Amino acid sequence: MVRFSIDFKNISVKQVIILIAAVNIAVFIFLNIAIRLFPDNQLIDSLFLETDNTFHIWSLATYSFCHLSFSHLLVNMAVLIIAAIIIEKKMITRLSGKNIAIIYIASALGGGIAFLATAHNSTVLIGASAAVMGVAGALALACFNTSVILPFPGRINVMTLIFILLAWVLIVTATSSPETTLVHSAGLATGILTFSLLTVFQRYKSFHNRSTKRSYFDRLNIKVRTSGYASLNDDERNFFLNQSQDNAKQ
Repeated sequence: MVRFSIDFKNISVKQVIILIAAVNIAVFIFLNIAIRLFPDNQLIDSLFLETDNTFHIWSLATYSFCHLSFSHLLVNMAVLIIAAIIIEKKMITRLSGKNIAIIYIASALGGGIAFLATAHNSTVLIGASAAVMGVAGALALACFNTSVILPFPGRINVMTLIFILLAWVLIVTATSSPETTLVHSAGLATGILTFSLLTVFQRYKSFHNRSTKRSYFDRLNIKVRTSGYASLNDDERNFFLNQSQDNAKQ
């Protein structure tokens, strides 16, 4: 029997996208069945972000997994899948699986907060568009030095291409639904900000880890000089040898 398991500590981009898509599809099926069977169910309504009903804190996140239109679901999931393909094909290491998950949720929260702050009429917000816009914005920044070759206009920077597409989406939605444009813009801005903060944090963490390793190696080096190599235990010897090899390569 094949078991499906996910190591959430080292989860890949592909696994995150599959998980997000699976949840969105499952919720889509559930909603389209449940709404027909229980049209006035308050539990179902609490999954959506609404301005005229009791506010539920979890709806700031759950709305981004809810779709009632198949075309809406299809477009959002297609964008996520394309993003995952670009990340893997171009080996964009700054966008890990955990980063994608964090950006998706953060962008959904940003879009939801913007919706609540700007909605004046009785309206409902559902769909992953704000979260997807955030992921797309983060991908654009991560691809600042990555290019692709298209039939037209030929070689083009991926960041430029993505931002052109995002701008086109915002312009199109602005003519039909200004509130939707605000939500999309908030999701996009949140995704870019979240990615920037994650990048800064990862660089600090990497610098801190290198400093810690260097300090430990220096202490072991002093120990070897004063007491000899035999004074090191097995773990210390492995670390000392590996670090010595790394230093020799640099």
